[in-house]
Amino acid sequence: MKPVKGLSHLLETLQRRFDAIEKTKGSVAKGLRKSAQTKITSQTLQSTVTSRLRKISKDDPERTEKASIIIISEALASRFDEEVFNDSGFIELIDKIKKVFLTEPSVREKVERFLNSL
Repeated sequence: MKPVKGLSHLLETLQRRFDAIEKTKGSVAKGLRKSAQTKITSQTLQSTVTSRLRKISKDDPERTEKASIIIISEALASRFDEEVFNDSGFIELIDKIKKVFLTEPSVREKVERFLNSL
């Protein structure tokens, strides 16, 4: 599947945020990182995210929020081992990232523009 314009930038934005978290949190976050052998390629990640986003109804009033959750959770899945999904605070983490993600007008606009392009 051909990479979809706009998605790579959103995923890169998340990647930079994850890098910043790792720098401040230290070895705890690094310990959960996937090994080089199990890392998901950016093309696979884009394909998975695009496929999931296309399933959200264009009429859904929570479309942007749902899309953000998909983008964030898939980005986390591609970066960290499955252990992170079993953590009791995982849903709270997704929610916090989503709030920050969508409070930046430029990021929210990119999410909405990307959704409209599907």
